[in-house]
Amino acid sequence: MNVLDRINWAVNTLRKGTGRDKENAEVLGYLYHLVGDVHQPLHTTTRYTAAQADGDAGGNGFPVKMPEEARIRNLHSFWDAAGGAFGFDSPKRPLDEAGKARIRALADEVMKAYPADANAASWKDVEPLHWVEESNTLGRQVVYKNIKEGDAPSKAYTNEAQRIARIRIALAGYRLAEVLNRMSAGN
Repeated sequence: MNVLDRINWAVNTLRKGTGRDKENAEVLGYLYHLVGDVHQPLHTTTRYTAAQADGDAGGNGFPVKMPEEARIRNLHSFWDAAGGAFGFDSPKRPLDEAGKARIRALADEVMKAYPADANAASWKDVEPLHWVEESNTLGRQVVYKNIKEGDAPSKAYTNEAQRIARIRIALAGYRLAEVLNRMSAGN
């Protein structure tokens, strides 16, 4: 089952409901995760080469050089970390008040930079297939360009990755909210 199938399964399951609050909450959490994943280009793209005939597993097999403290070893992790747009340290789990405040501040920063009303046509697109296609296009046209295996991402590459990641994070949040709003309205 791929990410598109999983998103559709989660949405359809939530529309019908499972009859158990705990299970519905778990499916909702899974949907949050999947919508975020599908907006990261390497969750929809794999590079095939003569050396990697089976593909690089969405950048997991594409090594990059990063400072040791970043704990990033491959292109997939680099993009999962938004190219370092928010640093490379995640808040400790379970979240304490400081972790919650940090996440809220980062969300506010992204929403201020990319307000919902500035691009409503994009975020009102609640068709997950379109999200996959967008990410796949970014993967093919941007992610694997201007970077070589084993090298450190350049400043220009990092800046572009951070810009794209912020936009994709905003879109994921707005789209998830739209999906949930439509579900609660019975659409």
